[in-house]
Amino acid sequence: MRDRPSPTRAFKGSSGQVLAREKDVSRGAAINELLTRRIAVLPANVGDPIQPFALGLWKEIRCLLKPELSVSTLRKATGCYVYSRGYQLAMAQPGSVRYDINGLPVETVSDNDRLSAQIIHARLRTGSTRKTP
Repeated sequence: MRDRPSPTRAFKGSSGQVLAREKDVSRGAAINELLTRRIAVLPANVGDPIQPFALGLWKEIRCLLKPELSVSTLRKATGCYVYSRGYQLAMAQPGSVRYDINGLPVETVSDNDRLSAQIIHARLRTGSTRKTP
């Protein structure tokens, strides 16, 4: 049995742009509530595209944390968003792109990151917690 999707085979969940559902919007709103200003990379409405974060974006987001809040609170909220099925599906798409804090495209998702997202998405979809070597 094959645990890892083949990078040369089309991803089964592949459908182009991934649009935010209510859960994705509420997770994005939870992050924005912790910040001194709203960040455009997060979906604001149902149907907005889910945009994978640019590498290193965490540092920029962390700088926007309201001073009275803890970094761990922001880390948990961000983790809930980036490890969600929708976000992982957006990362897993062929030709997916990473976006900066302003919602502008900056680079394509690497093949390794795309494959990892496909594996994580499959685990989230099936409820499996088994890790592959």
